[in-house]
Amino acid sequence: MSRTDSVKVNKFYMSPIKPENDVIRIEGIFVIKSPETLNSKIKSLMEKQYLDKSRKYYKDYRAFKPKWFTLTVALLSDPVLYARDDFYTCSGEWLYLYERIDIELFKLKFKKWCRENTDADFYEYIKDDIEGITISQENIEMSGNPHNLQKHENELMYKLLPAYLAYKISGEMDIQVPSSKKGAVSYRFYKVQNEDKSAELAAVPFRKYVDRDGKEFYWTHAVDLRVVSIPGESIPYLIIKLRTARFAYKKPYASNKRLKALIYKNIGKGFEIYELGLKMDQAKWKWKYNIADGINDNLIEKIFDWQDTIVAEPNKFMSNDDLGAGIIYGSHIKGKGHKIRTGTTEKDREYISEGILKAIRNHLNNTNIEVPEFITLDNIAKEIDTKAKTQKAEFRFEQIPAELVITAFYRNDAWLEYLKDALVELFDLKIFKHDKYGIFKAKAAHFDKSSSTLFVTHKEDKKEVTKKIILNPVKMQNSNGEFIISESIDCYTSFLNYLDTYVTEGSDIRASLFELEDEEYFDHDEWIDPKSTIRNVFAVKNTLTQFISLEEGEYINRQEKSENELKEYKANMHKYINGIKDLFRQLGILGKSVPQMDQEPILIGLWYMSKLKHSFDFSSSCEEIPYKILIPILTIIEDNIIKIAVFSESVYKDHRRMGDNFEVKWLPYKDGLVKIANMASIFDELNGDYCEKLKQQFIVNAIRSVKESNPERQLILFSNAQNVRTHLKDLSNTRIGSGKLNIGIEKNSDSIFDDVVNIRILTEADEVPAWVNLEDDYSLSLHTLKKGVFRLNNRVYYSVQSKSDAHKNNLVIKEDKPNETNNRQAAIEIAVYNCNEDDVPPYVDLTDKLRSASSPIQFSTALNLPIPVHMAKKAEEYLVAYYDDYFLKQHLIKEKAKEVAKANNIR
Repeated sequence: MSRTDSVKVNKFYMSPIKPENDVIRIEGIFVIKSPETLNSKIKSLMEKQYLDKSRKYYKDYRAFKPKWFTLTVALLSDPVLYARDDFYTCSGEWLYLYERIDIELFKLKFKKWCRENTDADFYEYIKDDIEGITISQENIEMSGNPHNLQKHENELMYKLLPAYLAYKISGEMDIQVPSSKKGAVSYRFYKVQNEDKSAELAAVPFRKYVDRDGKEFYWTHAVDLRVVSIPGESIPYLIIKLRTARFAYKKPYASNKRLKALIYKNIGKGFEIYELGLKMDQAKWKWKYNIADGINDNLIEKIFDWQDTIVAEPNKFMSNDDLGAGIIYGSHIKGKGHKIRTGTTEKDREYISEGILKAIRNHLNNTNIEVPEFITLDNIAKEIDTKAKTQKAEFRFEQIPAELVITAFYRNDAWLEYLKDALVELFDLKIFKHDKYGIFKAKAAHFDKSSSTLFVTHKEDKKEVTKKIILNPVKMQNSNGEFIISESIDCYTSFLNYLDTYVTEGSDIRASLFELEDEEYFDHDEWIDPKSTIRNVFAVKNTLTQFISLEEGEYINRQEKSENELKEYKANMHKYINGIKDLFRQLGILGKSVPQMDQEPILIGLWYMSKLKHSFDFSSSCEEIPYKILIPILTIIEDNIIKIAVFSESVYKDHRRMGDNFEVKWLPYKDGLVKIANMASIFDELNGDYCEKLKQQFIVNAIRSVKESNPERQLILFSNAQNVRTHLKDLSNTRIGSGKLNIGIEKNSDSIFDDVVNIRILTEADEVPAWVNLEDDYSLSLHTLKKGVFRLNNRVYYSVQSKSDAHKNNLVIKEDKPNETNNRQAAIEIAVYNCNEDDVPPYVDLTDKLRSASSPIQFSTALNLPIPVHMAKKAEEYLVAYYDDYFLKQHLIKEKAKEVAKANNIR
């Protein structure tokens, strides 16, 4: 990991944690413990509740959940470093604190909470045992090797240790970041008490940006401290990650009826910061937890009454330097228009990350660990480049059928005209020329208005071929009301009937583009975004759907535009071009040849649709679907053709008695997309342990069918670590080193993976460090590398692909230009197993190339995941549409039934 490159330095914001004697120790921690008698009684009750809950229709809002008390105390009690939800299962170790608290007061609060959250008999049963709760000061120890942790040590390493480091440096550093406008900007970071129990720091007070119209927008820098393990590394690493926290500037509409507020208070010697959840309860926003049970009463008095105002007027509490609060803005909040852009600049990242690390290194007293400087790695992309069977220089024209019909459902004539322009531009490239937005420069591309057909001429197998893309325009009733579903089953049914007049069922897969308002248009408590319903209804009728936002202006021919108008036209054209590309992706058109190795292995992508039921709108009243929805999605790329795995037709007829030898079919990608929701209905019906085994057997049978059809070819299984390791334990950091994948079902089915190369991708979101390209004197560089591969150990590498078009190589800071987008090249981790170590570099090279921007036609920038996994992940949108529509329909039916029952009672 030493630096040998004399020209550039590639620094990753990650540092090894080096303990003495292979044991990590934190001294002087106060630990609250519950007695064994209390633990066994609570455990017995929780087990009984779990068994009841496993019944299909179980629903009990009165269930005893001590974790709610634990979370409330952890959120609102300053001294708490970490709290265990399941303390009654792990020797009673409950809360870890950096100061002693009044244990008698703690016991009184727990008794009060128990009286209010369980029945009188159980309270009487445990109240004397509560008196046995104790507090003591201890030295906390854990293994220094993250792969040798005991079960109870996992939370100590990954939760308590980073929380302790965050506490030690909270308010202790004054980080100066040079500014071209202000000379220097000072930031002081404080630890955030949060529900996620993650080690987070935020700079307060919040920063304000005023746009040209005088609107105020607030933001701040936030830092996450993350302790991670890496396959093959015997010590943990500390990642320091800077991000931008933005706050809602108008009343937010949260699609999942959940919000979070960040609240800070000046306590004289610094700030306290709390991240508190809000939830929708009977059409009103309320704090997620009973904050009156907390310990920090002074803060509670200030914020308890904010719950109504903080959502309605998000900016009201933002400007105070001593006490402030804001609704955290993110993708869960519908609507656009926030002027503070995501991302942080290289300069902010460098100065703040180094400042945080310096503070940590100065506050390691009471521990036995050393945290050195950030690691630097050499770029070895050229060394491992196999140069074998990379993609052809040109778009593979043969992918497009001789006649491709695209039905365009539109309401505004201008939208249709711009769509025609975009189709021509994809193959003509008159506007974008050498930009990456088009597909390729055809020999000729002409749109015939009389037949509404694009004729594209190009060479295919050395012969000149002309293909037709027929645009079938269908003008829909130009009434916005038809596209607004209100919370009424009658309105929903009327909307379905409306759609039925425009799309009919067919045996062949058809393609459609649909003009529809942006989701911000439906940012209304009584309106429902119809996108999922449209997509699901169309899929049932074998029609793929891609949406392009509404066109409200008039169409102006590009030849008639001024230079400034042409710029606007070009910017507007992106949405049409990207929409068409996305539709092509759904049709399985990949663009250029997929990168390959000499032996031409078959590439398999595995992705799980894994969502909690409550993340869907209108799901709360649906008891038929389990609380977690989990469906495996598999794709293969074989000879430049992509397919997706689905159950064979026989499975649907006899799925309750089919055993483990059922057939899995590999359909062309476009066919699989419209069929994939059918599998969801089977999984939902079966539920329980049998359903989980069925999902595992589905993976095994799908891969077995590929091997049986291609016995001589190598198979490579690509997966995303964050997505799969919870469901396939052998893909966790600790167990992936064993090599082979054991999927955990009977009859030696796991042997199917014996010779399958296992490539696991870890994306940057949480566990891969950010990086920076520095000059040889360690100064910030304006000329960041375009791509790179970096070896961490013999099986684990980092990959950096070409930057996005929005990436800016400048040395400004966020404070100077908060409205600029600061996207950058992201690193991913590639871990390669079940092959010889000498063979790892070619597989890393292949994986790196499979992320290339030039491979899939849908994108002009690099993919986060290699294309086999990316295509499996994108298929999830049809499952999401299915569940969105299912939950909506069930909700509306039940609401109608309530109305009828109420009316009958009145009579």
